This record gives sequence, C-alpha cells and structure tokens, in this order.
Amino acid sequence: MNAAMRRGTILVAALAATALLGAGCPPPAGPGPDDPTDVVVPPPPPGAACTDPVLEQFGCDNGQMQWCHKTGDIFHERGCPAEAEIPYRRACDAGDLGACGSLGLVLHELGRGPEADVMYGRACEGGDVMACRNRGLLLIGAARYEDAVAPFRHGCEQSDAGSCRGLGGALLQLNRNDEALAAFRSACDAEDIPSCTGVGIAAERLGQNDVAVEAYRKACEGAEPTACSALLALLRNLGRTEEAEPMLRQACDTGDRAICEELGNYYIAAGRRDEAIVALKSACDAARATACTALALAYREAGDE
Repeated sequence: MNAAMRRGTILVAALAATALLGAGCPPPAGPGPDDPTDVVVPPPPPGAACTDPVLEQFGCDNGQMQWCHKTGDIFHERGCPAEAEIPYRRACDAGDLGACGSLGLVLHELGRGPEADVMYGRACEGGDVMACRNRGLLLIGAARYEDAVAPFRHGCEQSDAGSCRGLGGALLQLNRNDEALAAFRSACDAEDIPSCTGVGIAAERLGQNDVAVEAYRKACEGAEPTACSALLALLRNLGRTEEAEPMLRQACDTGDRAICEELGNYYIAAGRRDEAIVALKSACDAARATACTALALAYREAGDE
C-alpha cells in the first residue's frame, strides 16, 4: 500500500470516528473520538438524572406529538438515550421525520446499529440532511462503504459539506478516485478544511501532483493535522522539499509538535543542525520519543565538531 492509499485509509477512519450529529447541527470541524465504533454520550448536566421527570412528558402522554419530540430532546441532552427512545419513537411514528433522525441517533448510541440504520434511512429519504450524514457514518463504521455512498451523496447534493467529505472518504475506500476528488473538492471549496486533505489524497492517487500540492498546502495552512506531513512527503518525492519549509515552520510555531519533529528531521537532512535542535526539542518536550532520539543524536554530532 503506497503513502496516498494509507492516508486515504486514515482519513476514512477519522470520518467514521466523527461524532454523530442530531438534526440541525453544523458540519463537523474535524475528527472525533479515537474509536470509530464508539459514540460519545454526554454526561447528564448537574442536578438532572435520567429518572427525573420532564414536564413536557405530560403533553406527550396526552397525544401532543410536538411535546414527544421535545421530551426526547431533553432526555438526550441529559445523556439519557434509553429514556429518549420512547418519546422520539412516538413522534417518529406520528410522522415527525426530525424525530426519526434523532431516534436513529439514540439507537446508534445504544449499540443498535441495524435499527438506527432504518430510522436514519426514513429521515434521510424525507429530506433530513443530518440523518443522511449520520447514516453514512454508521455504514462507514461498519466498513459498508458501497452502502454509505447513497446517503452521503444525498446529503452532499443538499450542499452539506460534511456529507461531501464522507462521500469522498467512502469513494476512496472503493478506489473510485475521480469521484472522490470531485466530492472532496466541493467540500474543500466550501472551506471544509479536512476535505482539502482528501482532495490531496485523491489527486495524488490520480497522479495530479500539482493539484495535490495545492490542496495539501491549503489544508496545512488551515492547521489540518495530517496535511503538513502529507505535503512534505509529496514534495520530497518530487524533489521540491524546500517548498514545504515555510508551512512546516508555521505549523510547528502554532504548537503542532508532530510537525516540529518533521521540521527537525528536514533541517537535519539539510545540514542545518542548530535549527534542527530547536525544532526537535519542541517535539521532545511533548514526549515524542522518536524526536528525543533524534535530538540526542543531533546534540552528540554537534558536540563532536
């Protein structure tokens, strides 16, 4: 597997790990939890427990479905997905597609993926863009990349940048790189910076190196964590390593210690040992073991002169 293929796999893993969204939430800013199968449920706010009564429940019990949706929202905000399920289901069964999407979310949090898929699908088909994206993320998390294409595409066609990013990730896994490039580009053009990294990966696979360089450059300047390393690797392969230095230095200066290590190694290769020591020390101070090893070697070589 070449470098661009590996980066594509990592990007898709990050997409699968993106925190799931309820209806009306904005597009994700970037990767979420480390475990792509784990959905993070917020803890209940102080003083509110899953067993505490909800005033809106009375309206729901009297057949006022708008209060069922609100009751589900309150329980979900408390971090009580099991308690949110029944009111959301009642509202969904009454035709509230937003509640169907929210029901899908709590079912996903409860580990009931097949049921969540059905609810997401119902809401997505009814025009709930967030449900389309969440369904795609659920399917990517299950490595069902072909199945994830349709809901992501539906959301992307509704100008949801997060869905376009997900679509690009699924298409990368299917090696449909031309389509992936188009999906990522639409999101990158909408300033979804992680998608700019996706543009770089897809373009690199297609041999469009100048396109990849510019996309990685934009993502690196936007502080997207993997883009600077990808840019350096590509420019090194193209014999244009010096072009990466300004962006690596900027990323290091803004606190990206992994990039400080990359920058230090670049300086070592260029024979600029004093600058390498400064960059590697920043990375070593952040407990990056390989940077500490490189730093020790740089100190030893400096002392031998």
